Amino acid sequence: MDDAGLKADIVIIALRRARRTALERGLGLKPTDGDSDTRSIAIAASCNLSIKAHGTAISCGTSPANSPFQKYLILWPERGKTLSKSKAILLPNSPNSFAINGILLLYKMTLTADIDGRKAPVAFAVTGAMPFFGLIAAHGALSVVLAFATGYRFDPGMAGILSMILVFLVPWFLLLLLIRRVVLLAVVDKSERPIADLWSVLKALAADRPRLFGGALRLAAAAFLIGSFAYQKELVAVLQPFGWDQAFADLDRFLHLGHDPYALVLAAAGTPWAITTLNAAYHAWFFVIYFIVFVACFAPPHHRASSVFLIALVLTFAIGGNLVAMAFSSAGPVYFERLGLGDDFVPLMTHLAQAAETSPVWALDVQEGLWDGYAGDGALAGISAMPSMHVATTVLLALYAASYARWAGILLWIFAALIMVGSVALGWHYAVDGYAGALIAWAAWRAGFWLNDRFSPA
Repeated sequence: MDDAGLKADIVIIALRRARRTALERGLGLKPTDGDSDTRSIAIAASCNLSIKAHGTAISCGTSPANSPFQKYLILWPERGKTLSKSKAILLPNSPNSFAINGILLLYKMTLTADIDGRKAPVAFAVTGAMPFFGLIAAHGALSVVLAFATGYRFDPGMAGILSMILVFLVPWFLLLLLIRRVVLLAVVDKSERPIADLWSVLKALAADRPRLFGGALRLAAAAFLIGSFAYQKELVAVLQPFGWDQAFADLDRFLHLGHDPYALVLAAAGTPWAITTLNAAYHAWFFVIYFIVFVACFAPPHHRASSVFLIALVLTFAIGGNLVAMAFSSAGPVYFERLGLGDDFVPLMTHLAQAAETSPVWALDVQEGLWDGYAGDGALAGISAMPSMHVATTVLLALYAASYARWAGILLWIFAALIMVGSVALGWHYAVDGYAGALIAWAAWRAGFWLNDRFSPA
């Protein structure tokens, strides 16, 4: 950010309630009350009421060369009063002062002051999604610790993941979003100049640097999360041998009145074409989740549901896909017999093999590849059944989509139901894996709201 003199006499900085309360305590003020979650303080230099910004620091325009700070005047607005009648507090000329350093930190974190109509896009992007970036950083740090502890090399593979996203997926994402915008202009807005209006929208988006920088940073962080998650998932089979499959199979029968859930599913949708349809939905999950993550990453910084979704996604992967998976290590019905646990699921696998003779069942090839990797003879790795991450993430997608539009929520809930049924019909999961995944997703969604509202800047 270039130095720029503010033409106003004061700088207004909006603070989250928690940060405001902390500063109030540090200054010895009586906490303010109010009906909103945010109030404002005004900061002005006592010398000539002219403030310059040097990066993310604030200093008086006429401050002595030997001191980076001058005396500051805080105008503290109380409820129902104007700034001119607010409580005034003169802070000492000390860079070590709690109050001054606190103000500078809060200014740096909120970045609500607009310097000549410009904001620092990178800093704004980071501070606007601190819970998201913080959780990913913690997850990555845990992967590094595990790498040192186990000797199992940690490589998040960000370059490969980002290349795949940018080269193969993003062009399709942009095409879909462009089609959506054209439809909205033509059908909903009934624009008389759709091309001109579309061009205006695209120009405005291209000029929105905080949104673009923020989206790029969040997408890069999401790519790192995928790599870190995959690494920890691979460690499940290394650190915690599969020991819960029999218990989950028994629990399935107990919850379903003595029936195997897969038998109930096959009775209702066991035709070869139905199996292929469920398999297609299961594979489509890959495109759907990346698309919605992309949309959430590049959503406007103030879009609360998008921030909550990204936070919840990290929690779902970290807690569900890694922590719970490690604690309740299981391989899934498809590998039940290979683990020496009996032939309970042989009828299911036989049915899938027979269906594949009529209609494609791609899951069978993937399952063989994962087992080869587990046995040490293949490139694929990461067998883990509890909880079902397909179900968990799809439930999260449905919750997020419903915040945009009712019809979008309905479509994603239908998709989630297909994923749940497919996870059982294709032998990937016990039914309880899906139930647990859905519960984890809902809990992560609720926790996402709390973390976003508690730690994200106003």
